[in-house]
Amino acid sequence: MTKNAKKLLDFLRKYIEKNKISPNYEEMKEHMGLKSKSSIFQYLEYLEEQGHILSLIHISEPTRPERIWYAVLCLKKK
Repeated sequence: MTKNAKKLLDFLRKYIEKNKISPNYEEMKEHMGLKSKSSIFQYLEYLEEQGHILSLIHISEPTRPERIWYAVLCLKKK
């Protein structure tokens, strides 16, 4: 796992544990010190591919579904 992917995963775990909801892209971007939300999306895709997080599709607006990311804290046991 890359250093930045681990940094984001750790942030997700702590944030969700404290707030009981996942952070938004802006909060993740600010925590990571990035200028672009697209970089966050790439890290989230990587973490999902590696089995560290799951994404759920939020369909409150059928014309514009958004992907919401959730960290799954016990998905992988070492």
